[in-house]
Amino acid sequence: MKRTRVAVGSTVFGVSMLAVSIGNYGLNILLARWLPAEAFGDAALMVSVMLLTTVVASTVQLSTSAKILQEPENAEHIEEAVRSEMAGIGIVTAFGLAAFAFPLSAWLQLSDARMLLVMAAGIPIHLRLAVERGILHGRLRFGALTSTYGAELIVRTLASIGVVALGHGALGVTIALNLGFVAALIPTGRLKKSRLTRPRTTGSVLAAGAGPMGTLVLATTIATNADVVLAKAVLVPFEAGHFAVLSLVGRSIFFAAWTLLHAAVPVIAGSAFDRERAGRLLVVGTAVLSMSLAGVAWLLDEVLISVAFGPEHAPAAAFVGPYAFGTAIFSVMTAAALVDAVANRGSSSRMLLGVAFALLVVAAWHPSSLASLVDVRTTVFALGVVTAGLLKLQRVLKRPLIQVETSTKVVVQ
Repeated sequence: MKRTRVAVGSTVFGVSMLAVSIGNYGLNILLARWLPAEAFGDAALMVSVMLLTTVVASTVQLSTSAKILQEPENAEHIEEAVRSEMAGIGIVTAFGLAAFAFPLSAWLQLSDARMLLVMAAGIPIHLRLAVERGILHGRLRFGALTSTYGAELIVRTLASIGVVALGHGALGVTIALNLGFVAALIPTGRLKKSRLTRPRTTGSVLAAGAGPMGTLVLATTIATNADVVLAKAVLVPFEAGHFAVLSLVGRSIFFAAWTLLHAAVPVIAGSAFDRERAGRLLVVGTAVLSMSLAGVAWLLDEVLISVAFGPEHAPAAAFVGPYAFGTAIFSVMTAAALVDAVANRGSSSRMLLGVAFALLVVAAWHPSSLASLVDVRTTVFALGVVTAGLLKLQRVLKRPLIQVETSTKVVVQ
């Protein structure tokens, strides 16, 4: 019965998250068409800055849900421990971003430094939301969990349309992001303070989950956002706008895969399924999904760019294929790393982080043009997946030798 509940709930949640991702993608398309390329570059950068907070937020959400699934008898105290820890982290992070808002704005060529101040104000809300989503996920409350994403999408969309129509541009979009976080907290029922003031738990739940899972989320955040930040800093404004369009295509593929991975956490972390087999199926399913989407994007590159984003971004069409397949490759590596991270194995996550940092370093040193950034990104991801595959093959080939040696020792004894 529990197995059926988890499977059905995970499927419904996955489909709902996919629908929300499509809605967010549609909103970004509208913004790309309504805003000038320079203004859209600013708005896309603010979305990237918001997503950078997922280094902490997604780590908390995934590790909290996995921890609750693995230790349901301690669920209440795990929840309170994470809430307590995240409150302080959110405040410190917000003050840190606000303190450096003006120099960062100059470096990133933002039109208005107030965008970073508004984003800083929303960080504690975003992190609290991540905690509550992780709790709902761990408790298998898929209905309430899905509602948080729906509420965020609806409020963010309506607010973004309203503020852009009033002429507030990228600053208004940044405000709309925060309004979406506030709306998403309502279905969790946790806008009020917790009644437990001192959680009875030993150690830090965040520290326990910040190993493989934290490394995984840090890697995905760098890989999916760092290139947009670099493009905004080093490219001329209109090329940075074209690169932001490519990033939307890439993110649509990655977040479709990420939706599948999020929905599968109860399956690969819970006790109702064969975890190893479920993990292998998850990696294969991620590969099929992401490669299929990349293939469609490549075949329809000119139509996709012209129809979705308008003729102003037509030069970006030539780079859709390489950018999309680079994203698909990274999605497969992410799936393998998540399977290992849930089992508290960190080698794949560390490999993924190495690939992400390699992208950051090489892209920063490479000649700063739209074509070069796309080429570097695709090449680094391709080399990364080949290296990861060879290391995995090496471990598999060594495994039978270890088993024979062990069995021989048993016989001797």
